[in-house]
Amino acid sequence: MRVRIRFSLRSLLLLTVVVAGGCYWMALPSVYAQRFVTAVAAGDYAAADALFADPDDRFLEQWDNDYTIIQRRAQVEPSSWRERWRGERQISVRLIYRTPVRTNGYVARIVATRGGLGSPQVWSGGSSLGGGLAARRIPPPYALPFPPYESPRH
Repeated sequence: MRVRIRFSLRSLLLLTVVVAGGCYWMALPSVYAQRFVTAVAAGDYAAADALFADPDDRFLEQWDNDYTIIQRRAQVEPSSWRERWRGERQISVRLIYRTPVRTNGYVARIVATRGGLGSPQVWSGGSSLGGGLAARRIPPPYALPFPPYESPRH
């Protein structure tokens, strides 16, 4: 007795769409995180700010207008299966910028979710100061023990 498995092209197409949609849904936080890191590395702060889920958390473009950003570094942290299942990716951000008075640093962790980027969790000298920079109107930023910036001598 031979058993034949029957399927239709319609059910195969539907299965393909469902699997592709599920893979995209799982990868979406990584896509947001990588877009943010690429935008920060390129200095496109408007594009990076547009990825925040809450418009009150956008701060990069404003800081670029107010301060001289000397060094910018953002990277996507390695992920675990648990983070992927929860739909999160961790991003670490470090900015060093100069005000008219001194050189300051900004170190934060941002969680990318399927809905966009969450509020930055800011650290200054190792102590967490909470998130939601613009929402809480925390004065930017915090003095960190970075050496003062000196322009290269020609």
